[in-house]
Amino acid sequence: MEGKPIGALYAYKWGGLDNTGKPTVIDAQGNRISTLDSKTSAALNYVGTSVPTDNIGFSNRVDVGNFYFYCMLSYYGGFKVQVPRASPSATRPLEGAGNYWKAPGDEQNTDIPSPNYLYDFYGNMIYNNTDAYVVNGGYITLRDITASYSFDKNKFVKKMGLNHLELKLQASNVWTKGFNKYNYSMATGSYDKSYLTPTYSIAVFTNF
Repeated sequence: MEGKPIGALYAYKWGGLDNTGKPTVIDAQGNRISTLDSKTSAALNYVGTSVPTDNIGFSNRVDVGNFYFYCMLSYYGGFKVQVPRASPSATRPLEGAGNYWKAPGDEQNTDIPSPNYLYDFYGNMIYNNTDAYVVNGGYITLRDITASYSFDKNKFVKKMGLNHLELKLQASNVWTKGFNKYNYSMATGSYDKSYLTPTYSIAVFTNF
């Protein structure tokens, strides 16, 4: 869109559920509507960029004798994300998906529509694209922790005819924190989950 940044994020203004459990939005005239078509002025509103504008990295290595410790911390900020919505129709529902609209009056206590409308094209589009769940996308992640010990000065290593022997322990994606009330981040690059899965490895490096 002209005048907007790359990755501009747009969303409908959330109007809540009606007394049938149907999701609604507020159109440009302030009307509460539940059908989106070419004749409906349910304007999408610009809510921010989905591309991080701030990126800060910090890495540090400490050497003590034959041992060294390394860590890397990364921060991404200045952007928005639309958190995934809980839906009882999902193959792997998010927490709270069972608290959906079941009877008149439930709209006072939940914003998860009746399953009937989650299979409806417009209902599903409204529910998953409103500003109610657009939040600060900033997050920080501890990407890497490495501990290494070199045995190069060990006499036994020399007797084995090795020029280098190093034992390394590494943990990746150890911790991720999203700066919103859902602790949600786009660290994974998708909406499948809110965090990166930690991985751990042990390795031996040697030269003959």
